[in-house]
Amino acid sequence: MLFHELVQTSGRVAETRGRLAKIDLVAAFLKRARPEEIETAVAFLSGSPRQGRIGIGYAILRAAKPPQPADAPTLELATVDATLERLAHTTGQGSAQAKERLLGELFARATAAEQEFLVHLIMGELRQGALAGLVTEAVARAAGSTPRPSAGRRCSPPTWVAWRTPPSRQGPAASRGFRWSCSGRSSQCSRRRRMMYGTR
Repeated sequence: MLFHELVQTSGRVAETRGRLAKIDLVAAFLKRARPEEIETAVAFLSGSPRQGRIGIGYAILRAAKPPQPADAPTLELATVDATLERLAHTTGQGSAQAKERLLGELFARATAAEQEFLVHLIMGELRQGALAGLVTEAVARAAGSTPRPSAGRRCSPPTWVAWRTPPSRQGPAASRGFRWSCSGRSSQCSRRRRMMYGTR
């Protein structure tokens, strides 16, 4: 899936006022995503990289941004996530220069809209009205089931989903392979919890 599709969905969600309409937009997008893309898509639409904080500041972002954005969208969602994963593991001496280079390569392939989304995502400033609770409902709707949390407090910050097989290809039993799990980056999430959808 092209990263551009997620950026477009985010823009539409930000422009939409009604909660149910926002949920419909996110659910429709998630249905189009491949199973291996769901975790990343949910994270981005919730306003945070799947990797959490990756040690990037405004100085590196400014230095990495190229003079001109890409003319057409070609970036894959998986490519963006893989680059953020590399950035998250780039530490130690010379890491600032390495991060600037990695970001520069990513930004060079991104359109203006994609660059803007990435900056806000990395800095935790994404304001699109797709908060974790709303995305939770959208994920459940995409799976054709209703969220039923396990015992314990609700996890925060946004949690990620593992979607083994697209529900549209599985029918009503899809929820058996559909789980919501805590990222573990919060004190409330010190223990991994799950939220199952539908039948056990």
